[in-house]
Amino acid sequence: EMFADAANAQNNGAYELAIEQWNKMIADFPDHPLSASARHFLGVCYQEKEPPEYGKAIDAFRMALKDPTLKAREEALSHLGWALFQTGVAQEPADAELLGECVKVFSAFLEKYSDSPSADKALFYAGEAEARLGKSERAISFYNQLIQNRNMAQSTLRPDAMFSLGLSYEEAAQRKLAIENYESFLAAYSNHSLATNAMVRLAELALQTDQIEKAVARFRSVVERPDLQQMAIADYVLYRYAFALAKSGQFSQSSDVYQQLAERFPSSPYAAKAGLAIGQTLMRDKKYDEASRALNRLLVAKDDQAVEASHWLCQIAMLQNRAKDAIPIAREALQWASKWDPKAMAPSTLAMVTSLRMDLADGLFATTEGKAEARKLYEQIAVEAPDSPVGPRATYNAAFAALQAGDHAEAQRWSEAFAKRFPNDELAPDVAYVRAESLLQLSQFESSATAFEQLVRSAGKHPSLTSWELRATTAKYLAGDFDAAAASATAILNRSLEPALAAEAWYLKGASLLKQKKMQDAVQAFESSLKANSTWAQADETLLLLSQAYDALQEKTQTRNALERLL
Repeated sequence: EMFADAANAQNNGAYELAIEQWNKMIADFPDHPLSASARHFLGVCYQEKEPPEYGKAIDAFRMALKDPTLKAREEALSHLGWALFQTGVAQEPADAELLGECVKVFSAFLEKYSDSPSADKALFYAGEAEARLGKSERAISFYNQLIQNRNMAQSTLRPDAMFSLGLSYEEAAQRKLAIENYESFLAAYSNHSLATNAMVRLAELALQTDQIEKAVARFRSVVERPDLQQMAIADYVLYRYAFALAKSGQFSQSSDVYQQLAERFPSSPYAAKAGLAIGQTLMRDKKYDEASRALNRLLVAKDDQAVEASHWLCQIAMLQNRAKDAIPIAREALQWASKWDPKAMAPSTLAMVTSLRMDLADGLFATTEGKAEARKLYEQIAVEAPDSPVGPRATYNAAFAALQAGDHAEAQRWSEAFAKRFPNDELAPDVAYVRAESLLQLSQFESSATAFEQLVRSAGKHPSLTSWELRATTAKYLAGDFDAAAASATAILNRSLEPALAAEAWYLKGASLLKQKKMQDAVQAFESSLKANSTWAQADETLLLLSQAYDALQEKTQTRNALERLL
C-alpha cells in the first residue's frame, strides 16, 4: 500500500510528497523486496523535482544498484550517469571524480544494454564527460560511435554529438578533421540551433590556418544573418569579424565593425575591448588623428585598457616624428598606474606598463635634455624586466646610450650583458657593433678589429655591413696593421658603394699607404676619396693627409693647394 501511494504521487508529479513517502517506506521496510525499486524511484523523484537534487538522486541510485535483484537496473544506470554528469559539470572547475564515475557508469550501461533506447544518451554524455576531463581522444571515440551507428541516425543527440566532435578534434589539434566535421554538420543540419556556432568555428579555424579571406567570408555570412541581434554570441561574432578584417588589411571596414559592436552591444565585454581595437585598427590604417581620438576616449577610465591606449598614443607620436609628445602621455599614465600593486597586475598589464616606461625613455632620448634620464630608464628596465617583450631593446638602448654619452666602458658592459641574455635576438648584430665600437674608443684596437670581423661574418645582408667593414679597417689601421688595413679597404672598394662610404674607404687606404711611405699611391687614394665625396665627415683629415703626402714628394704647389682647400 505504501509503495502504491508513493508511486501514485510520483505519477501525478507530486514529487515532494512522493519523496516523503518513498523515504518512509525505505526507513520502515529496508529489507523489503521492493526497497531497491523504492530507492530507484526516490532517485527519479529527486532528479525530476524543481530544482533537481542531483546529489541525493546519486545516493539513491547507488543504493538501488547495490541490489542485484533490481528490475530497473537499465534505467537506474542511465539515470545515475546523467545525475553524475549534471553534478560534475555544475562545479567550477568541473568535478573530475564525478565525471570519471559518470564515464564508468555509462560504459557499464553500454556494455550490457547496447541496444537500449537510451544508448545514444549514454554515448553522448560519456563523450561530454571525457571532453571536460580533457581526454579528447576518448571523447572522439564516444561521439563517433553515436554518429556512425545507423540505428541512431534519427537520434536528437546526433547533431549535438557532431558539433562536440568538431570541438574535440580542435582540442586534439586535428584541424583538418574538425573542418570536415563542421562542414558535414552544416550539410546535414543547416537549420539546427548550433549551425551558427559551427560556421563561427569554421571561421576561427580559417584564421588559425592563415586563410584570412575565407575567415572574413565565413564571419560575414554570420554577421549578415537577419537574426544576428538575437544570437547569444552575436557580440563575439562581430568582434572576431572585425579582427579578421584587420588581419586581411581592411582596416577601415574593421574599424566600422568595431564601432557597430560598441553601439549595438554596449554592455558586452567585447564592446569594452572594441574602443581599443578601433584605435589600433585606425592606427594600422595610418589614420593617426582618428586613432588618437578613439584612444584618448579610453584614458579617463585609468584602467588596464587606458594603460594600453596610452602606449599606442605614444607609438602614434613616434610614427608622426613627434617623439617629444610621448613624454607627457607616458608620464601621466605611469603616475596613476604606479599606485597599483605589481603583484596583483595581470601579466599583460605589467608588460604594458613596462612598454610605457620604454615609451617615456624613447621620447626623452629624442631630446637633448632628456638623454641622461632616458639612459637611466633603459638601464632600469633592462635590470628589472629583462624577460619582458621590451627587455632586449632596453638592454641594447642602455648600451647605445652609453656609447653616445662617451661612457665606453659601460657601453661595453651592457653590450656584453646583451650577448649573454639574448644571443639570438634580432638586435644582436647592432649590439655587437656597440661592443666593437666601444673597444675601438677604448683604444683596444686589436680586440676591436677582431670584434668587427666577427660581426661582419655573422651579419649576413645587414644594411650596416659596409660601415662595419670600414670600422674593422679603421681598427686595423689604428692597431698598426697597415698592410691588412690597405688590403681590407681595397676589397671594399671592389664593390659598388655610396659616395660617402667610397670616400671613407679611399681615405683609409690612403692613410695606410701613407704609413707605409707609398706616397704616390697615397696621393691617388686621397684624391679618389675627395672625388667620391668632398664633403664627407673626414674630408678635412683627408686634405690634411693629402698635403702631407704631397709634401713628402716635394710637391710644394700641390701641398699648398691641399692646405688652402682645407682652410
